[in-house]
Amino acid sequence: MTGSTTGTDCVVVGAGPTGLMTALLLARTGRTVEVLERRPAAEPPPGGVVLQPATLGLFEQLGALDALTATGSRITGVDEVVGGAVTYAADYADLPGVPVPFALAVPLRAVWGALTDLVGRHAEVRTVFGAEVDGIDQDDAGCVVRTSAGAHRGRFVVGATASSPPSGGWPVSRPRSTRCRGASSSRRCRARPGGRAGCAATARSARSS
Repeated sequence: MTGSTTGTDCVVVGAGPTGLMTALLLARTGRTVEVLERRPAAEPPPGGVVLQPATLGLFEQLGALDALTATGSRITGVDEVVGGAVTYAADYADLPGVPVPFALAVPLRAVWGALTDLVGRHAEVRTVFGAEVDGIDQDDAGCVVRTSAGAHRGRFVVGATASSPPSGGWPVSRPRSTRCRGASSSRRCRARPGGRAGCAATARSARSS
């Protein structure tokens, strides 16, 4: 594999759930996407995640909500707990504008599997395994991602890795363009019995939408 030098609209780094969802949404708008994954083969991630109603609404639009619901546990509301006391409580069904009236605790492998199936239906998406990023070069036409599997050109680059890029980020050569962008994020949730999720706040608390 020598990579793609002819170019796509977007290069997505990482074939986990975030990368696959990014590729899927881009493909649904008619964009061509190349997904780069450092691992040598498709591999479902371990662990689990709590999907919030907004995300579940997106899966409903994609036709995958029923499959995910069958593998997960519904969470009907949330409590914020500070110092052992409930400082905020809400039921999802009572919140205005929620597309789905519950959150869902679900194995990551189920999310990954649903997204892999959806992405596989789009010819606009190509996944390259065994492609570890070495650096990114920029020119007036876009970006060239240098990997162990060759060079991959795209108008834009999206970082969607489970781990952060190397210290200081991927080496980027950019004469005068600012088109290449990378980001990674993580979220940790804890579920309690009784159909509710709780977040124990310490120095600061964060509320997800």
